Amino acid sequence: MNSLSRLKQEIRKIIAGSSVPEDPLHAENTVQWVKKLKPDADEALIIAALAHDIERAIEDRKVKKSLFSDYDEFKEAHALNSARIIKEIMLSHGVERQLIDEVYRLVRFHEKGGDPRTDVLRDADALSFFEVNMPFYYEREGFENTLERCLWGFRRISGNNRAYLKTLRFKDKDLQKILEILLRDHSPESAESLPI
Repeated sequence: MNSLSRLKQEIRKIIAGSSVPEDPLHAENTVQWVKKLKPDADEALIIAALAHDIERAIEDRKVKKSLFSDYDEFKEAHALNSARIIKEIMLSHGVERQLIDEVYRLVRFHEKGGDPRTDVLRDADALSFFEVNMPFYYEREGFENTLERCLWGFRRISGNNRAYLKTLRFKDKDLQKILEILLRDHSPESAESLPI
């Protein structure tokens, strides 16, 4: 097993210990979305997708939402913390510096994007939230809080990639209603067509 395989194995092991039950599935699903949005995704994007939320799995280093009055500031702190943690892990695996720096950068900016590569990761993360995390979030937070969180996430997704949300279906009527509200009321392009 090479160093990158061992690295990914360690990331998965750490995330498997998260107190957030959907974190392992979300990490893997974000990788799948990255590959869908960018079929030629390189190792840096794949590792960043897998590890973007790693700080949530390390309880004594986890950023606490309750310490922030602004959700965007909380998410910024979360991204920075995850970037620092994955950098430490990659250094311990002897990964080449160029790859470490790029993974750090991608994870650091995965919440807001800002360039084509971080935008791919941001969109993959947001799409995975809808596909994987949304039902769990709804169980914990209820309809209104889920709608608010989903609107925040919806606004993060690049316009063309919002169309992927039309492919999602939920058995739960409230979850489907939230998705329909977003697509109907908050999308200037009404998410008409999927990018090819």
